[in-house]
Formats: sequence, C-alpha cells, structure tokens
Amino acid sequence: MGRVGPLLVMLAVVLGVHSPGVSAGTVEGLYEAEVPVASQDAKDRDRALRTALLEVVVRVSGQRRVAPTGVLSAAIQNPSRYVQEYGYGAPPGAAGAGRPTTARGARLWARFDPNTINELLRQAGLPVWGRSRPTTLVWLVVERDEQRGFVWAEDPLAGVLQGRARARGVPIALPSPDGQDRGGARVDDVWNDLPDKVSPGARRYGADAVLLGRARERVPGLWETRWTLVAGGSPERFTADGELIDKVVAEGLDRAVDALAGRVAQTPAAAVPEGPLPDLVVTGVSSFDDYARVRKYLEGVDGISSVQTAGLEPGRVTFRIKAHSDREGVSRSLALGRTLAPVQANADWTFQLVP
Repeated sequence: MGRVGPLLVMLAVVLGVHSPGVSAGTVEGLYEAEVPVASQDAKDRDRALRTALLEVVVRVSGQRRVAPTGVLSAAIQNPSRYVQEYGYGAPPGAAGAGRPTTARGARLWARFDPNTINELLRQAGLPVWGRSRPTTLVWLVVERDEQRGFVWAEDPLAGVLQGRARARGVPIALPSPDGQDRGGARVDDVWNDLPDKVSPGARRYGADAVLLGRARERVPGLWETRWTLVAGGSPERFTADGELIDKVVAEGLDRAVDALAGRVAQTPAAAVPEGPLPDLVVTGVSSFDDYARVRKYLEGVDGISSVQTAGLEPGRVTFRIKAHSDREGVSRSLALGRTLAPVQANADWTFQLVP
C-alpha cells in the first residue's frame, strides 16, 4: 500500500468518532458584558442593560460603529427580552463572585441569549461573527527620545491593546522578551515594515495573523502610527494619528479588527443555506498527525458545520464539508489561518498544508 497504508489503518480506527475541534482562536464570553451601574434601582439597571446589550452587539457583529436605529433601537429600549441572566459584582465563576457591591464602583454583568442576539443582528442587517476568530500577534515598536523598542506583554500599552481586544471579542498575542531571544522579530524589521521577516514566527505564539505597528511622537502632542496586517492574501496597511498614544494604539487595533471582520463575518445577504460545497482537497498530508491537524482546523473554522473525509491518496486527503457560506466565503476564512494555503494553479478546490 506504500506510504499511505499506515495512514489508512489509523484513520479507519478514528473516523467513526467525531470530536469537534476547537481552534486556538475560539472566543468565549461573546454574549456577555460587564458595565458600571449607579445603583440597583430598576432605572439604573435598565440603563446598564442597554449599555451591555450594545457592547454585545458590537462584539458579535464585528462592527465597532453600530447605529441604534430601527429594530436595533427597539431592542436597546427593551433589553430584558434578550437577557438570560444578570447580576451585580463579578460574574459567576469569576474572582470575587458573590461579593456585595456598593453604589460607588458597582458593576452589572449580563449574559444574553445567543439565538435571539443572532436573530436581532440578522433583522438589523448586521453581520454575525462566530466564536472562531483568528488570533493576532501584535508586534508594536514605539520610538521615544530617539530610542526604539518593542511593547512587550507586561508594558502599559499592552493593557490598552488587550482592553480593545476584549471589547471587540478577538484573541491577541503579545510577545515577551524571551520570545525575542528565541529568534522572533527584530525592531528594525517591524519599523521598516518587513512582514516577510516577522510572520514566520507567528506559529510559536499560536497566531493566525500578524499586526505590525510603529508609533512615534512626530511633534509634541501629535503621535502617529503606521500598521500592517498580515492575515492571508496581500498585507493591509493603514495609519492612525492623534494627541494621545493610548488612543492611536487602540485605533490601530480597531482598524485591524475591522479588516478581519470584513473578511469573514457574514451579513444576511451573504449567508447561504447550509449545504454541500465542492470537495476540498488538502495536499501535503503525509501522516496521521497531519490529517488530525487539518481536520481539527476545518472543524474549528467559523461557518463550517460538517466535515467528512471523502478520499485518501498518498500525500492528499479529500474532505466533504457543509457550511453556511459559499466557496468564496469559506476560502476567505481558511486563508486567515496559518494551517492551509490556497493552491491557485489547481483547477480543483485545493489547499496545501503549511508545515
């Protein structure tokens, strides 16, 4: 049977058991929010629930600017119909859960029903971005006093990035100094916008996309930033300027999330009924570990609802999938990760397993 023989034997054992894959970018808590509340009076509670609902709409839709009009306006005026659970203080299971809160600094947390939220977004004509979202590695270099250095995971600006990432519902990774020692990016590579030299190290951080940023105070009171997002396909470049570095850095991350959401979050018009697509061929699969890696990745891709193995040949596997999107939409989602790369010259729907 040659090289594929052992692979066939092992697959025969496991293919009868389906184990849903969970990608590194699976996001929890998309339908939850925690917001300040003045008191536990009904009026203040309802006001806080409206704020929490709008936060969830932003996070699930992937749209940071949502106009509260039409059906969305009506929903925000009556948020309780979408709430599964709410309370004061820390959410259940979190540190401090169950502690009483005072009026000063009190917070309300709420968990909303995913089905009714998704239906609300569809009625409002907004996209629905699922829990599987690309993890983005952020390499940010800041110039101060003519000295340039990375923003590491423990730096204050890293907290700004993490805060915006939580608000937008995206997983990010921030480098640590020891990662640099293991052959990560160099300051000059990021500053000079050389994504080809930086991107290969993304897998070490479990990242699917890379965001390069440089920030400097051009004149006192004016910070300028330049960003490059690498997430399959051609890099996207954009800028953000302002008086405060915290705000321009947050804007840079927001712009990157906007770009990611624009690629994969499905609007109602783009969504299609669940159904079969052309068979997906993956080459470069030469071991059971390769096969398991590909299948786990496919099962974690947002929009794919079913994955079946349709054929095995030396070095390649054919998958039959069902999805709530068309071939183009699924291809965009697949290209965001660092597991499969499209094979453009092949007439079939073919991807290459990335080593």
